[in-house]
Amino acid sequence: MTHDHGHARTAAALDLLDADGIRLRHLHLHTLKPVNADAITPHLAAASAVCTVEEHTVIGGLGELVSDLVTRGGLGLRVTRIGLDDRWSESGPNDFLLDKHGLSPGRVADRLRGLLPAS
Repeated sequence: MTHDHGHARTAAALDLLDADGIRLRHLHLHTLKPVNADAITPHLAAASAVCTVEEHTVIGGLGELVSDLVTRGGLGLRVTRIGLDDRWSESGPNDFLLDKHGLSPGRVADRLRGLLPAS
């Protein structure tokens, strides 16, 4: 699941995985509030694991929202959050910062590969 500006970069990461024969479902949420739990929960219920990607701190954003839906739904899913650590960051070129914080397409694809069961 992605939120906001990270949508295109996450789609690019999934294209990298698709080229390797790894196909994952991508759900883009353009807004977090008000949450449409009825629309999101069926996607969560059909998943074996969930990873959220957001250009935001992992505290108080998409990852927390999805974790809450998983918990309230009693779904027992593993939720991994890809986003900014809750700490101060430096300024710099956007591409540099995205890569440094694991949000570039290549870094997201690598992180998702690492979450998949060994085959």
